[in-house]
Amino acid sequence: MKAVRTRPAWLGWLLAALAVALLAWLLRLVPLADILAVLSQLEFSQVLLLLLVNAGIVLLMGLRWWLILAALGHRLPFLAVTRYRLAAFGVSYFTPGPHFGGEPLQVYFVRQRHSVPGSRALAAISMDKVLELLVNFAFLALGLALVSHLGLLGELPLRGLGLAATLLALLPLLYLIVIFLGGRPLARLASRRPRRWSTGLVNTEMALAELAAHPGTMLQALAASLLVWAALLFEYWLALRVLGLSLFLLHIIAILTASRFAMLAPTPGALGALEAAQVFALNALGFDPAYGLSLSLLIRGRDVFFGLLGLWWGGAGLRAW
Repeated sequence: MKAVRTRPAWLGWLLAALAVALLAWLLRLVPLADILAVLSQLEFSQVLLLLLVNAGIVLLMGLRWWLILAALGHRLPFLAVTRYRLAAFGVSYFTPGPHFGGEPLQVYFVRQRHSVPGSRALAAISMDKVLELLVNFAFLALGLALVSHLGLLGELPLRGLGLAATLLALLPLLYLIVIFLGGRPLARLASRRPRRWSTGLVNTEMALAELAAHPGTMLQALAASLLVWAALLFEYWLALRVLGLSLFLLHIIAILTASRFAMLAPTPGALGALEAAQVFALNALGFDPAYGLSLSLLIRGRDVFFGLLGLWWGGAGLRAW
C-alpha cells in the first residue's frame, strides 16, 4: 500500500511565520494607540447588534445546503443543518485554506444522524460547494471589474485578477453543464482507482445530475447565495458605521472585494492577508489605516467566536454519537 502524502510540517510553520511577520509589519505601520482610539468608540449594544446580524448570516449560510438536501428527498431539521454547517466552518477556519476542510464532517453528520446515503450526502455537499464557488468567484470578478473601472484601489493590476476570478467562476459552471449533459468527469478520472472509488463517484454524480435537472431547486439555491452576499454587504456597512465611517455602496463593495480576495490566502483564516487587505483598501479610499485594522479585528473576532462555537458544537455532536 502506498504511503499517504501529507503536507510538509515546515510549510505550515513557514506560512504561520509569514502571517506573523505581516501582522507585525502592519502593527508597526499603524500605531496601536490609533487602533484603540477607533475601537473605543464601540458600545456594547453595537457589538451585540453585530453579533445578531452575524447569527442571521450563519443561518443563511446553511440555507442553500438545506434546500439541496430537501431536493434530494432528505428534509432535515434546519437548525441541525445550521449546526453541522457551523461545525464545518470551525474546522475550515482554523486549518490552512478557509474555504475547505470541514466538508467531510458535514457528510458524516447527515449520514450518521439522519441516515442519508453516502453518495447523496456527498452529492449535496458537492453541489453546495460548487454553487458557493460559482457565486463567490462571480462576485469577486464583478467586484474587481467595478473597482478597476472606477479606479477605487489605485494602480493594482485588478483587470488581470478579475480575469482570473472569471475563469475560476467558469470552472464550477462548466462542471454543472457537463453533469447536466450526462457527463461523469470525476467518475472517469477515478476509473483507474479501486472499484469502490469509481462506483461511489458515479452514484454521487448521478445525484448531482438529478439536482441539476431541477431548475427550481438551482434557482432557490442561487437565491440563497445572493441573500448571503446581501447580508455580508449589510454587515460591512454596519461594521463601518459603528466604527464611525459612512461609506457609499461602491466603497463597501471595494472593501468587501479586497476582503474576499484576501480569504484565498493559504494561512488559517487568511491570517495576515485579511488585515493587510483591509488596511490597504481603507487607505486607498482615503481613510486612516487604523480603520482598516479595526475593521479586520471586528471580522477576526466574529470569525473566531463562531468558529470556536462551531468546533464546540461539532465536538459535542461527535461525543454524543
